Amino acid sequence: MAVWHGVNLESAIESLVKDAPLIAAACDDDQLPPFKSEKNTEQVIEDHGIRLGRPIPSPVREVFLKLTGLSSGEIRGTHTLTSIFLKSVSDSDWVDPYNESGVESLDPAWIRDDYYIFAQTRYGDNIAHCTCPPNLRPGSIILFDSECSNELPNLYSTEDCWTPIVILADSLAEWLARWKACGYEELAFPGIAKEGPPAVLRDFLEDHIRLNPAVVWAKEQLAELD
Repeated sequence: MAVWHGVNLESAIESLVKDAPLIAAACDDDQLPPFKSEKNTEQVIEDHGIRLGRPIPSPVREVFLKLTGLSSGEIRGTHTLTSIFLKSVSDSDWVDPYNESGVESLDPAWIRDDYYIFAQTRYGDNIAHCTCPPNLRPGSIILFDSECSNELPNLYSTEDCWTPIVILADSLAEWLARWKACGYEELAFPGIAKEGPPAVLRDFLEDHIRLNPAVVWAKEQLAELD
């Protein structure tokens, strides 16, 4: 069983808080750490929810109270130790997958669900918390990837639909714990996964296949480890 399975949100956040100074110290002077130690307040988060027209999901609220993401405007063109950036409260947002990915044939059930973007890859792919996604656990974490192949047609879309969505974790707590275990990299890309930490690479690939049963590249890379 992967070390991130069954982890609770409180312990996952505490682990990241402890690492924050180490990560910041390891960055060059002209680089930014992946997150800051300053805390938001309940009022800041509540006010942002009011501006968005609905409250921020509870697990993400807890992350914002303990870990403050960097503004997307600050990180553009910079290089840090990680390919993932936790967004600041002001930059996070609810998203409509129809508008996000421009997929006209996306299954209507996915269009109706609520997706809250709380992180982003260096390459502009958004990572979202899902309140109640079809056929997945409430609170699942997914990646909107406009360049991924349609490897999961039967899981959340109609056959022959272009489906730029990848399932990353069953919960925000497990995603945060896996993010740390994998060296603060999101390994859900063929090229990046090959460079993952050897100690957790097999666990990651097996878990990614569990979450995305029809994924091809992860199965091929797992076979190479045997």
